[in-house]
Amino acid sequence: MSLQKIQAERDKIKRLRVLQTLDLVRPQVASAQLILRSLSEDKDLALTIGDIQRSLDYLAERQLIYIVDRASWMAKILPDGIDYLDGHGDDIAGVARPSDF
Repeated sequence: MSLQKIQAERDKIKRLRVLQTLDLVRPQVASAQLILRSLSEDKDLALTIGDIQRSLDYLAERQLIYIVDRASWMAKILPDGIDYLDGHGDDIAGVARPSDF
């Protein structure tokens, strides 16, 4: 597997983990810093604040989350994001399926 494919797979997993974290805190919002702290135990992904912010942008573009405040990167999960995690949403090429991980 090429380095680019490996990175693409890791990005999919990062986005899934961010989405799952927002699902855990719903109906509240979470900041990028809080998400980073909650995922800091996942050493395999080696997440940075930039990774979290890029993931939030990607998920917002796919209308799975809403970024409430860009200054502090506060976000909340939307119904389509919940459906995706429950296995009822369409496949999204850039986000790993929850059943796969």
